[in-house]
Amino acid sequence: MFTTFGKRLAVMAAMSVFALSSARAEAVLDLTGGGSGTINGGFFATTSIQPTGSGVIDSFVRFSQGSGSKDIVQGYNTDGAFQFDELGGAFTHSLLLEDVPIVTIGGIDYREFRLDINQTGTNTSYNLNELQLFLGNAGNLTGASVDANGTLSFGMNANLVYDIDAGQDSGILLNYTLEGGGSGKGDLVFRIADSAFTTAFAGGAFPYIYLYSKFGDPNANNDGYEEWFTVGEGGGITATPEPSSIALVLTGLFPIGLAVWRRRRSRPDDASA
Repeated sequence: MFTTFGKRLAVMAAMSVFALSSARAEAVLDLTGGGSGTINGGFFATTSIQPTGSGVIDSFVRFSQGSGSKDIVQGYNTDGAFQFDELGGAFTHSLLLEDVPIVTIGGIDYREFRLDINQTGTNTSYNLNELQLFLGNAGNLTGASVDANGTLSFGMNANLVYDIDAGQDSGILLNYTLEGGGSGKGDLVFRIADSAFTTAFAGGAFPYIYLYSKFGDPNANNDGYEEWFTVGEGGGITATPEPSSIALVLTGLFPIGLAVWRRRRSRPDDASA
């Protein structure tokens, strides 16, 4: 027979199961209230930077179109044929590693990417479910295979550098109106140590960056497009606290290792990132 304490633990576990199942059993880094955190060595933070003008914002992959034409959207940058929900024109194209900005923090170099999302003002939450980085041997790779875990593969043509799901299904919950909404600005900054690319670069044989991302479960796409971009010189990049000093809190509630990750406004000063 359960003790009162045991009953309380059972109730807590049941509540946590509900929270996790509502987000595909993902360990969710909740940034709807701002803040920052790390997942598998990648640093994520909300940002208020609003870059505009030629030479400042460079979108390299954009997908989705119109008001919620698809609940779940995904895509990656390439000069080749589009595989998912990518949009063409000047918005989706190949990207060289050497063209991704470096930010030096605490003596460590990081490559930096930024994300702009679009949601309605009444349903502002949005889930980033998949995020993977590859180094490829050409700028026009396409037709990637996808395994049961949602991980892409370009075969021998690309090396996986980063996977947000490595070790555990993970994701990020965002809030479109947190930094005032609107297009042409950043909602999320993503940094990864430059050293992570060293092995995958393979002496220069794999110089192209491929960024794959997927959104919309359980908070579906409902308005406009999503785009990843880099910020060039003059974009207002500022140093932030070293990512290793900003721990993502893990709360383990099950023997099977499921966890809910939350971090709300733990570092308000990082909003200037």
